[in-house]
Amino acid sequence: MLYPQATAWHRRFDVTGLTANPRGCWDWWGYSGPDYFRQSGKQMNAIWQLIDGLLPA
Repeated sequence: MLYPQATAWHRRFDVTGLTANPRGCWDWWGYSGPDYFRQSGKQMNAIWQLIDGLLPA
C-alpha cells in the first residue's frame, strides 16, 4: 500500500496564494511547476519511482 504525502508550506509575499501549499494538498493547480499534470511533473515522477520501488525485481 502506498500513501503519498504532500508537505504543507508557505511562501512569503505571495498575495495570490497560488505558489504555496498551506494544507499539504496534492498539486492540482500547478504550484510544483508547469508540468504538474503530466507524467514528467515532479509529483507524478515521484509516484512512478515509489511504485517502481514496490514492484518485485
